[in-house]
Amino acid sequence: MARGKYVKIEGLQAVLEMFDDMADIADDDNVLRAFGVEAGVLAGEVRRRIPVKSGLLLSAVKEKVYRDKGVIKAFVAMDSKVAPYAGLVEFGHGGKSPAPAHPYFRPAYDNFKNRFGYIVKSAIERKAIAIAK
Repeated sequence: MARGKYVKIEGLQAVLEMFDDMADIADDDNVLRAFGVEAGVLAGEVRRRIPVKSGLLLSAVKEKVYRDKGVIKAFVAMDSKVAPYAGLVEFGHGGKSPAPAHPYFRPAYDNFKNRFGYIVKSAIERKAIAIAK
């Protein structure tokens, strides 16, 4: 006869079911909306830092949030079709009429990156608490 210790685990099925439920978090519309809010905050910060107060450069800031194969994805970018010169403003350029850099996107991102995720984290925590109940 084998010698050893046996442990009875009670409630394991409930824990496993809870993890199955947590896999549905990416399908939660509140989490999707939270990603949208986060992207909107970054886009607003980028717009605020653009060195002009009107024009194509402001309207070139685009944000998008979507699901791709069950994964929520969000991005903020400059639409090069709207303002093909966006990079020249951000980084400057040489040539016959050189212009210095007027960074707006990178400083916005650097300011935002430490705060990113707070809204999404809160939405996930609320969903996890609801699942656990």
